[in-house]
Amino acid sequence: KYNDLIEHGILDLIASRDMPIAAFMDNRGNKLTAVYSKKTAFESESYPIISNADLAALEPYIWAAAREAMKTNGFYTSKVFLIPINIATDSGEGTAENDTNIERRQAPIKLYATVLRSNGEPVASLVSLAILSQITKALEDYGKEFILFVTDFDGKLLVQAEMGKGIKGKGESLQTEKGFALGEDLSSNPIVNWALRRSGSSGVFTAASASNKSVKTEDEGEITVTAAPVGDTGLLLFSYIPKKQFFVTISDLQHQSVVWVCGSIVVALLFGIFFTGKITKPLSILTEQSRKIANLAQQGKKIDEKSWEGTKAEVKTKNEVGELAEAFNLMVSQIQKYVQEVEAYAEENRQLFMSSIGAVVNAIDAKDPYTKGHSARVSAFSIAVAKEYGFDEGGLKIVRIASLLHDVGKIGIEDRILRKPGALTDEEFEIMKTHPLKGAEILGSIPQMREMIPGIKYHHERWSGGGYPSGLKGSEIPILARIVGIADAFDAMTTDRPYQKAMTFQMAANRIKELTPKVYDPLVTEAFLKAFHSGIFEKILRMAEGQKSPKSAV
Repeated sequence: KYNDLIEHGILDLIASRDMPIAAFMDNRGNKLTAVYSKKTAFESESYPIISNADLAALEPYIWAAAREAMKTNGFYTSKVFLIPINIATDSGEGTAENDTNIERRQAPIKLYATVLRSNGEPVASLVSLAILSQITKALEDYGKEFILFVTDFDGKLLVQAEMGKGIKGKGESLQTEKGFALGEDLSSNPIVNWALRRSGSSGVFTAASASNKSVKTEDEGEITVTAAPVGDTGLLLFSYIPKKQFFVTISDLQHQSVVWVCGSIVVALLFGIFFTGKITKPLSILTEQSRKIANLAQQGKKIDEKSWEGTKAEVKTKNEVGELAEAFNLMVSQIQKYVQEVEAYAEENRQLFMSSIGAVVNAIDAKDPYTKGHSARVSAFSIAVAKEYGFDEGGLKIVRIASLLHDVGKIGIEDRILRKPGALTDEEFEIMKTHPLKGAEILGSIPQMREMIPGIKYHHERWSGGGYPSGLKGSEIPILARIVGIADAFDAMTTDRPYQKAMTFQMAANRIKELTPKVYDPLVTEAFLKAFHSGIFEKILRMAEGQKSPKSAV
């Protein structure tokens, strides 16, 4: 009731640093708002200051969201949009008087509204305004080497990481030292517009599937752009970088090798006309080492340190041939350096896509206090079981990524279900059961995730059948899903949840044995128990600093 909200200050309890405005409106026209204010004299993190003028400017949007929730008798979320607000940062902790620096900046926000019912009829709405600060922080953490920014499906810039170098494109400046302007329409920008496509005659932009593309610019030449939708949030994540800044192609290295080898041969032939004896042997050495360089380049395989050492010419003469050998060895060292840089940058580029998506997913998943640290622990448990099962190094990499992302589909589950403090209803549980399929759909358009998707899609299947989403049984269930499933269940059993208290490790291990082979593969359970009795699970728990610890007592 309206009077109860005022008397008990309920809206003040809802307003927080990330959700600085909470509002209430009932069907009688009563309205009430609460604005976050810091709780202590010193705040370690930045916090918003909402002025009366800011609140007045936002209220039309807030009440519109409230009316929409009552109109639909359900939950309503707005698009992400930008507003100018004051962001404060405290400094001088421990001094007699703390200093507060206030900066006016554009911030991405989103409105969430839920209806309040009486006898099934909507009587009021509760609205919260959320600042998407976690997305901004994620881009800052992962945007040190690559240029990262987020737009909506219309190409409007909402969030970007700070950048140091400008990139200019055809006929216009694509980026300044401070990046694009927040709120700027980038739909016609060559870095962005390839990832958008027009739908029907309405001319509304929608997101294409996640992919990479090379875009040509005048000053920086060709750049590599990666774009991917951020779950079902209506946002697109972009990353780009000039190719020439980080990549030297193998063909360029081969070309340099051919030039140096041909030069060495020509010089050797000229000297061979005039010298015999001592000249013949050094030239033979150079020729042989040149062939080794050419063979290494043609193989196209990763070249180890030992292979490089075998390509250097051991010529000790002090004449021109000796100088040629030194130049040859310098060339070999430079080629070695370039190839190693190419390999390092190629690996860094492969990791960028998953790191960026993982960062945004973690920022959204962090809203659920009961799953904090869950994915990391499940990944560590899964790797321990997979090692006992006999996975090789390549297989363990697949297990690590699949187990980290096994619950990524929960991005598509409503907050009211994810954060419900009690047991789920049958209807809510059916909705929750869709998260493996949603996870597979989210990652299905990414070619690099093809081997990980079975572990994400089928980790809730049961060995004797009856699981979800496909009711597979026995060996029909991919081994990756069987391993992730048993690790997921063990962490759920040993962690406090709204519907159960945490078990001890030993109780949970006994429960896993009881449920084998009805739920779990006997061979996977055997590997699980070996890992459990080795004490690795206790070590994993001790390493999970800052996470909500499950019960470890035996």
